[in-house]
Formats: sequence, structure tokens, C-alpha cells
Amino acid sequence: MDEPHVCQELLHINEGQNQLAEAAYRAKVSERLAHQPRPTRFARFKSRLGWPSGTGALLVLALMTAGVAILPTRNGNRADSSSPARVYETTNARLIPASRKITAGEFMVGAKGYFAYRFSIEPDMYEPTITLRFDGAAQDTHDLTALVVDERESAQWARHDPVKILWSTGNGPINRTFEFKLPPGTYYLAVSNQFSLVDKVVSIDLELNYKSMDTRR
Repeated sequence: MDEPHVCQELLHINEGQNQLAEAAYRAKVSERLAHQPRPTRFARFKSRLGWPSGTGALLVLALMTAGVAILPTRNGNRADSSSPARVYETTNARLIPASRKITAGEFMVGAKGYFAYRFSIEPDMYEPTITLRFDGAAQDTHDLTALVVDERESAQWARHDPVKILWSTGNGPINRTFEFKLPPGTYYLAVSNQFSLVDKVVSIDLELNYKSMDTRR
């Protein structure tokens, strides 16, 4: 057998082997694809913000119409399917006027002494205003003074140490009505009779006016 004839036969053998290998590879790929699960036609999808589509979109629309706010949970730019949307019920909150009688009655203030009454303004009391009325005989009230100090400084005031006076009647007569504002906190109303050698009787009416948060529909 001459050399050109041998080369031609070897070429035909290599081509036949390549065709068989290619056919085997195609069959293997086809078999692998046949065993992969196909995606269902009615697969559920979510948008970037986490809003459901299809039936879920109708549910969201119904909840929003009923007055319920739905906030989607976000994780960067992708919706986190493991964290459900947080649902908050909206309310129509408003401020309404309210008042509280702190104390009312007659009190004796000893000679060279004082009378003190503790009261508090809560944090949920908005725009609090104190209305304070004194009443009594002129000879019993003309030399009385009244003031308000913070609870934390009441002991220092009682020892006549310097403290911050938040409000006072000053040097004028107290037999009248006063109105002033204080922030939330705990205070002492003190009525001093330090300039008199006799006991005094005075009528005190202390009222707190404020606004309260009403969350009823």
C-alpha cells in the first residue's frame, strides 16, 4: 500500500470518530435537559419594592382602600422575600383641651414658716398651663409670697440655699389669680410666711390645663 493511500484511510477514520463523539455529546446534552424541571406557568413574582402581582396586588389594593398602610420591607434594591411586609393601622390623632385639679382648699402657713405642695406635669400633657388662685383675708395674705421650684432643688430652697426660682408672685399681693407655663416635670409650690410672726390661713386653688392626644376614630 502506497503512502498517499494510507493517509487517506487514516483521515476517513478520524472523521468517523469525530462524528461519533459529537453524536454522543449531543445525546448526553439532550438527556440532561430532559431531566431538568420546567418552570411553572403561574409562578409568582415580586417587583423591586416587594409589591406582589396578580392576586396579591388585589389584596394590597383592598387593604389600602380599607385604610391600612402597608410598608414593604426593602433590602437594598432587592425585595427580601423572607421578611413579610409590615402592616400599620392608621389613626386620626388630634389634640383636645383637658384639665386636672391639682389641689383646692384652705391651708395654714405657720409663722416664719412655709407651706409646700408637690405636683407633676406628665410628658403626654401638651402645652401645659398652670392656673393658680389665692384667696383670703387681706391681713392674712398681704405679706405672703408664693413660688415654684424644681423638686430636685426643693430641699436647698428649704435650707435657704440659692436655687433657681421657676415662678414667683414677687413682692405684690397674692390675693388674686395667676397663670404661667411650665414644661413636664415634678415641682413644689411653696407659700412663704417668713415675714410674719403669726400663722396665716389662705385658700389655694391649683389647676393644670393642657391638651391631650385623642386617638379615637
